[in-house]
This record gives sequence, structure tokens and C-alpha cells, in this order.
Amino acid sequence: MLAQYFALFMGLLLTIEGAWGFASPVVFGAFDTNVLHAGIAVALGAGGVWVALRGGARFYCAVFGVVMLGLGLFRLEPHVDALMHAVFAINEIEAVLSVIIGAMALGVYRASQDEQRALSPFPRRMRLTYTLPATRPLSMTPSRPGHASPL
Repeated sequence: MLAQYFALFMGLLLTIEGAWGFASPVVFGAFDTNVLHAGIAVALGAGGVWVALRGGARFYCAVFGVVMLGLGLFRLEPHVDALMHAVFAINEIEAVLSVIIGAMALGVYRASQDEQRALSPFPRRMRLTYTLPATRPLSMTPSRPGHASPL
């Protein structure tokens, strides 16, 4: 449930950021953007909303967390920061926020895994099988001397 709420919130936020990024080079007054950046934000946002409503939010949190954490850390690397800003228009403030959001997404992924285990009444490896209790076969002979069989 936590992963669904996180995916929905981030999906809506990224969709708004991406749509705004198509119209303006600066979003929320602090984040630089370009068409590629806006397109990626819309795609990640639409994916977040989709999985929040349809299922698969845990997987989204894992992938989203790795992507955001990777982009943020890569942008903060001193030798490639100019390239990342030129290609994706990610400024330093957005890089730090990407690292924080990526770490949060991975934390939500982990927490929702524990939440899923707590809600499940059986361990994952336990197979649910049921064996019928052993019964005596029916016979046509009297069960007790002097009494007829129920058949």
C-alpha cells in the first residue's frame, strides 16, 4: 500500500513537472529543464500513476529509485556534471533532490517488502497443499454382524 501511494504521488508530481517543462525552461522556480528532461519526467510520471492504479508499484519504486539515484549521483560527479547539465538539463539542486528521492523510493521498496511479508499469513516457500484424511473403503458387507451396510 505504501508503494502505491508513493508511486501515485511521484507520478503526479513528475507528470506536472514534465508538462510544465515543455512550456518553460525553469520548473518550480528552481529546476532547469529541456524537452528531453520533460519527456522523461512525463514518461516516469505516467508510469507511476499507471502502476499505482493497476499494480506493480513495488517494482516501479525499485526501478524509479535506481534511476533517480543514478542520475543524481552521476550529475554530482565533478567530471561529468557539465555533460549531464547539457544533455538532461539537471542542475545541482535537482541532482541532490534526485538522490534523496531515489533513496526514498528504494526505502519504500524495502518497506513495502516487509509490509507484504507481514500481511501474508504463509511464508513464500511454504506450499499450500491439502491431503484428504485416510478413510476406510466402502464395502458391501455388513459393518457389524447382524447389521446391513448403509449401501
